[in-house]
Amino acid sequence: MINQNVIAATQEHLTSIGKKLLIEEIPQWLDENYSNNREEISHRLFVNFNDNDSNYVGEIQKIYDGFQTRLIDIWGKPILRLQSLHLLTQELLTEINFEFRASATKSSKYNVITRLHARALQVLAEIIQLCKGGFAEGAMARWRTLYETTVTMKLLSICDESVSEKFIDYQHVLHFKECETYRLHSDTHNFHPMDDEISNLLKQNYESVIEKYSSNFSKQNAWAEGVVQLKKGEAITFRTLEKEVNLEHFRIQYNFANQYIHSGVDSIGFKLGLSKSKKDLLLTGPSNEGLIEPIQLAAFSIISATEALIHVFRTPERLIYESVLWKWFDILKEELHEASQKLIESGNRNG
Repeated sequence: MINQNVIAATQEHLTSIGKKLLIEEIPQWLDENYSNNREEISHRLFVNFNDNDSNYVGEIQKIYDGFQTRLIDIWGKPILRLQSLHLLTQELLTEINFEFRASATKSSKYNVITRLHARALQVLAEIIQLCKGGFAEGAMARWRTLYETTVTMKLLSICDESVSEKFIDYQHVLHFKECETYRLHSDTHNFHPMDDEISNLLKQNYESVIEKYSSNFSKQNAWAEGVVQLKKGEAITFRTLEKEVNLEHFRIQYNFANQYIHSGVDSIGFKLGLSKSKKDLLLTGPSNEGLIEPIQLAAFSIISATEALIHVFRTPERLIYESVLWKWFDILKEELHEASQKLIESGNRNG
C-alpha cells in the first residue's frame, strides 16, 4: 500500500517534469534519483494523503464499528456491570465528600482519602473505555495505577492523621526534585526558564519539610517511614506498602501489568489481546480477547479502595453498602466466565 502510494506520487512528479516511465521502471529510477527529488515527491504524497484523510479514516471506522458491535455482544454484560460499579462507588463518594466539606472539618486524612478515591474512580472510567474499545493491555496498564492508588488508600486509612499530613508534605519533596529536573533540561526543549520566585519557593518548601521531619524525608516514599516494617537499610518501595496492607499476593498481576507499561523484551512477548487464540500476530489495534483480567482486577481494586473510604467514614449503612459491592463482584466474575465461554464458542476473535 505504501509502495503503491509512493509510486503514484512519483509518477505524478515525473509527469510534471515531462518525463515518462513505465510503472515497473519507477523503483529503479527512485533508487538512482530519490535524493534530488525527495522533497517534491514527499510533498505530492502528503497532499494525496491529506486530501483523502477523511476517506481513509471513514473506511477504518466502519471496520471498528463492526468490531465493537461484536465485542459488546460478547462482553457487554460484565462491562455494563463494571460501569454500574463505577456509579455505585461514585455515589458513595459524592455523599461522603458532601458530608465532609459541609462539616468544615479540618482533616488531612479525610481530604487525602476522598481525593484518592476520586482519582481511583477517574482511572476506573478510563479502564472501562479501554475495555469497550478492545484494548485489554492498555486497560491492564491503567489498572496498575488504580491498584497503586488502592494500596496507598488502604495504608492511609488505617494510619492516624499525622501520616496523611506527611503524605501531603511529601509533595514538596517531589515538586523540588521535578523543579531541578526541569531546570536541567528546559533549554534542550526550548521551554521557558523556571521563574526564580517559583524556584525559590519550591526550595524553601522542600527545606521546610526536611527540617520538620529529617534528611531522610527526601527518600522514596518517606512519608510512610515509621508506619511500615523495614529491615536495616531497606528502602520503602511500593512493594513495602503493598505488603503492609496484605496485598502482596497481587504482585503477580502487578508484574504482569508492568510489561504493558515498560518497553522491555516482555512487551513484545505474551499479548492479552491474543491470549485465547494464541495467534502469532503483530497486534496493532483492538482485540476482543483478554478482557477478563483488567475487568476483574479493576472491580476488585475499586471495591477495595471503597472499603478504605468506608473505613474512614464508617457508618452501619455504609458497611451494608460494602457488602453489596462484594456481591456485585461475585456476579461480575460469573458474567466474565460466561463471556469468555461465548467468545470461545463463537470463534470470533480479533475482530
